[in-house]
Amino acid sequence: MNQSLILKKNTMLEFFMKYIEGVLPYIEDMGPLIYVFVFAAALLEAIPVLGVVTPGTALLIFFGFVASTTSVHLSLLIVFAFLGAVSGDLLGYFLGKYGANFLSKHQKLLTDSHFEAGRKFFENHGGKSIFIGRFFGPLRAILSVVAGMAKMSFAKFNFYNIIGAIVWVHLYVLLGFYFGHEWRRIDAFVSRFTKEAFVLVAVVCIFIYIRKKYRKEVVDELKNS
Repeated sequence: MNQSLILKKNTMLEFFMKYIEGVLPYIEDMGPLIYVFVFAAALLEAIPVLGVVTPGTALLIFFGFVASTTSVHLSLLIVFAFLGAVSGDLLGYFLGKYGANFLSKHQKLLTDSHFEAGRKFFENHGGKSIFIGRFFGPLRAILSVVAGMAKMSFAKFNFYNIIGAIVWVHLYVLLGFYFGHEWRRIDAFVSRFTKEAFVLVAVVCIFIYIRKKYRKEVVDELKNS
């Protein structure tokens, strides 16, 4: 039973990786357009409303993986993702600073609850919230708008914006890149860990069963004595 489950997991992972590898040639054929796509993904991730439905983080990991197995340049990928992330937050900042009336007239785009969550986070963490919020999906696209509405200085905002974008882009792109290089080793490690974990769980379950059975026998003996 255990071996069949492990083989099933391995087969599913192999199938998934073969599917990804089958898609890679089509992505590679996009040529320079791939960098435009990465820029757009990072940009939309940071824009209010659109950022909620854009899986920018997942796409960065995916394209990091692509860079590890194709001719896509990792350095260019990082540069375009960085430019997109910074540009998206700048749009949010200027929208909050100069477009407050527009936002108040179109509250369906961003509700009061969205802004309230962003304001509380901004009040608690100040300028650092721009950096920290980069790693929290629901807040990422809101905090730049809140910073603009709060008239945070552009220099201070852009400092945290740039630092946050550098860390965010490198973290997720390199994570995908590393996985692309090491996924077979990771698969082997997970498979080995699964076997050892199963044995450990089985031993613990047997021990608990014997212990409970022994306790029950002792209690029965005490009751009968």
